[in-house]
Amino acid sequence: MEVSDRLGIVPSKSQEHRCDRDSQGEQFFEMPDSELLRFGAVTKFRCLCLLHSHSPLLPALLAQLAAARAEWNRRHSELPLVDSF
Repeated sequence: MEVSDRLGIVPSKSQEHRCDRDSQGEQFFEMPDSELLRFGAVTKFRCLCLLHSHSPLLPALLAQLAAARAEWNRRHSELPLVDSF
């Protein structure tokens, strides 16, 4: 199963395009570093692609990116590339 499938990067139309930060935090907490980096890089790229399209998916993706960054910073606050994605 791909990272995007497991974390639900793109919310379904039935969802209100919002994220549950608590459940995301739990998912990121259990994710290995390599998977978290991959998820962050893919999500950042998707956000950049949607930035000018005013997509309703953008707020949810930005929230997921912020949650992934927060988890990365929690794990590796001493690294200089804490916002590498």
